[in-house]
Amino acid sequence: AITTLIIKDLKSGKTLKIDTGFYLEDPALSPWGNYILAWGQSRKGKGFYLIHLDSGLSFLYLPGKSVSSPTWAPF
Repeated sequence: AITTLIIKDLKSGKTLKIDTGFYLEDPALSPWGNYILAWGQSRKGKGFYLIHLDSGLSFLYLPGKSVSSPTWAPF
């Protein structure tokens, strides 16, 4: 199934809808609120995808099988 991300900004009330065009699982929002990291599968392959919320662009960040849920580590 193709995943559509729907994100609502609680402060402004704006809703952002991103049709990814591929399957995503267990998305994690970045601490800055501008990226999502999720395990997914597309024509590019399986692995962790990084999705930029402002542009909707996605990148196969870490190819491979899903071994754990994505998280953002503190700097």
